[in-house]
Amino acid sequence: MSSIAQRTPESLAQRDLQIWNDGDVDQLDEIYSTDAMFVDAFGKDHEIDSWKAYLLLIRTAFPDLHVRVMESITEGDMVVTRFVIGGTMEGEYRGFKPTGRPFEIHGLISHRIEDEEIVEAWNAINSLAILEQVGVWE
Repeated sequence: MSSIAQRTPESLAQRDLQIWNDGDVDQLDEIYSTDAMFVDAFGKDHEIDSWKAYLLLIRTAFPDLHVRVMESITEGDMVVTRFVIGGTMEGEYRGFKPTGRPFEIHGLISHRIEDEEIVEAWNAINSLAILEQVGVWE
């Protein structure tokens, strides 16, 4: 069980985004159900292990990755968060060599909570904007 004192929908969603900042993907096990579904910005479904690999891929390419929450709306078991995400491309990303250039974009993520665990996470960001800003796509 997680060290989160209150496992409210808001606190679980906030903790998920903090894990993106920290990069400690094993902490995802503390807040997600074992059969949780993750949908990335490309519309690809993931289970927990492939989601961890995806997050590690991003953190390797952008080691200074940071997420800043702009606003969050909760209704029942759903939390939708608008955020700004950014970082500097210092590692390979999706076959592109590092450029040393930064990006910063807005995104949305929705979390669905059941039994004090996240069971779904849908991530919506403009991945093409990342590639454009880091200089690998025009």
